Amino acid sequence: MNAETGISIVTPFYNQTEVFWETYQAVVNQTFINWEWVIVNDGSNQKASLSVLKKLNTLSNKKIKVITLPQNMGLPAARNHGVKQSLFDFIFFLDSDDLIEPDYLEKAFITLQINPAFTFVNSWSTGFGAKNYLWQAGFDKKEKFLQQNWVAFAGLFRKSIFTRLQFNEVQKNGLEDWEFWLQAAAHNYWGYTIPEYLFHYRIHDNHQNKWANWDNGIEQKRITRRFQAKYRLLKKQFPNPQKQLYPSFANLPSLSGMPAPTGSKKTVLIVLPWLELGGVERFTLHYMAAMAQVYDFIMVTTNAGAHSHEAEFKKYCKQIYHFASIADGTAYPIIWNYVINTWSIHLLVISHSQPAYYILPYLKETYPLLAVTDILHLVEENWKQGGYPKIAIDYSVYINKHIVANNQIYEWMADRGVASKKLQTIYINVDTKNIQPVDEAVKFSKKKAFFKLQSDHQLVLLFSGRLTAQKNTLLLPDIAAILAKKGISFIMAIAGDGPERELLEEKVYQKKLHRYFSYLGPLSHTANIEAIQLADILVLPSAWEGIATVIYEAMAAATPVVATNVGGQQELIEPGTGIVIPVTDDLSQFVETFSGKLETLAGDPVLRKRIGEASRERVEKYFDISLTHSNLQILFEQLLSQLEPGIAPLSQSDTIQNYYQNISSWKQEQLLPSAPNWKQRRVIKIIKRVYKVFTRKRPLQYVWTK
Repeated sequence: MNAETGISIVTPFYNQTEVFWETYQAVVNQTFINWEWVIVNDGSNQKASLSVLKKLNTLSNKKIKVITLPQNMGLPAARNHGVKQSLFDFIFFLDSDDLIEPDYLEKAFITLQINPAFTFVNSWSTGFGAKNYLWQAGFDKKEKFLQQNWVAFAGLFRKSIFTRLQFNEVQKNGLEDWEFWLQAAAHNYWGYTIPEYLFHYRIHDNHQNKWANWDNGIEQKRITRRFQAKYRLLKKQFPNPQKQLYPSFANLPSLSGMPAPTGSKKTVLIVLPWLELGGVERFTLHYMAAMAQVYDFIMVTTNAGAHSHEAEFKKYCKQIYHFASIADGTAYPIIWNYVINTWSIHLLVISHSQPAYYILPYLKETYPLLAVTDILHLVEENWKQGGYPKIAIDYSVYINKHIVANNQIYEWMADRGVASKKLQTIYINVDTKNIQPVDEAVKFSKKKAFFKLQSDHQLVLLFSGRLTAQKNTLLLPDIAAILAKKGISFIMAIAGDGPERELLEEKVYQKKLHRYFSYLGPLSHTANIEAIQLADILVLPSAWEGIATVIYEAMAAATPVVATNVGGQQELIEPGTGIVIPVTDDLSQFVETFSGKLETLAGDPVLRKRIGEASRERVEKYFDISLTHSNLQILFEQLLSQLEPGIAPLSQSDTIQNYYQNISSWKQEQLLPSAPNWKQRRVIKIIKRVYKVFTRKRPLQYVWTK
């Protein structure tokens, strides 16, 4: 048995109840399979607990061993005994009533193997039971550990640390964990917190009784002062380990301790930048749901992010790896190898991920039989000379087939040298069975309450999407101002959020249009569909698009659309099924034209109804999502049946050099302040609200930006 390739789980057990079996299930269902479980019975004497231990012994699981101490010696002593009895070079501490996600051991193991500067690793956590909460504080708090203990004691450790440190068996009642972290820092050991909720901490009704020292009063202050005095040198110099940088492929370690894949289905690896729920991610989620019975899906994300919709993707895939959570971009090749080898990947599907394109020369050289396709949603002329379609052209030689979401992208790529046989148009389409028009009577009864209208007869012009320059968000007040002058009774409902939210609000206030605007904020998918169904007109003055998902959805709901003829949107909206308007350099003329079309629709309910019905009929007949899934599955099967090696024209040295040059540029792009400082924005928002209350004014934007 190789001690370097496994994990010893150490669990102190003292008078635990039947809830232990929940912890048991969490351990035995780990994706990482090379583990042993050292359970230290710390002098349990209650009948129910002894019954649990007896049942555990009858299971005859060779990976589990129970060590019984002669008497109750306390949590620190139990942990020390467990470490001494462990076989492997990595120790995972887990209390006997807490829970872990199935992939916690695997991700923690990968993180420590890739990043030698980290001595231990934990994760974000949740609290459950008597109290529920989310906890994101971790080892990034560093010197703030002198003020309090920020984390529960669960995570993976290098066993080597215990040659110099042990748990202080005198410290109990919650102090043992806190002092261990401070001791580790004093010996220049520190760790990393994986930004994923992989650990679940059980809260009992009598939880506070366990920690007598935490009284939020005199005793707690005394303990804090004592630790701060004892470890005062940490104020000046606290360890600050970083993710490992790998300057070349030659330095890359190989990952061991891989989980064993199960199942007979072919495995498809899907790559996205993150797991939010924009149009690209929603399309991916839908086809995964439709084909989950046919393929095993593994997912990779390459960019740092909140991944707020991960739970929805987990329903349809066997594993998700967030590369940025566990490694620097220079270390990604290690994880690519790990994932492809571990899960026997047959097909790689890329959607809007730069690092996935950059690694293709290496992957096709290393895995020549790996089939590769990418899915391209729009051309962005103002970014990298065409956006992802341009990047795809640069790497086309390594890609078996380009899937494009409209014919405009097809023609754009063909004009730039991509062979027609490598291109296939598959429209995103829409689920016309689940998104249907709302009966007029139902719409009338619900619309006023949903949009908080002042009158039953107000028209609802809905904008749904990210508040960005791409969507021409800041033209909405100009359009609304013209409609208001015409005396039209309407509300412009804004469903979404984004970097231009405050600029939009400011422009609305400057034009004194606030009574015409309603901010719904970011809505769930279900709520957004309801907004579309209840709205009178969908408004989308985008500067560039592929085909906006929200247009498909509005047409399915028989809500008339006024949009721009950018990208492939005219392929969907033909005459009589909606209105498309050319985007011109003369923005004032564009706004006049756009508002004029809205005025016509606003004054003609019969025309709105006719366009809505025609648009519904068109998408139901030609753009139902079942066609998308059928075409995708046929293409996937074709790619999976091709066993010919791909082309790898670059030498290995060129492959390596190109990857590191590109990934270095990409890392620099990630550091640019493209995202807002949300904490700063919250403070400014509070100040603005106070200002408005006392002055009844809206401050000009430049005051706050300065």
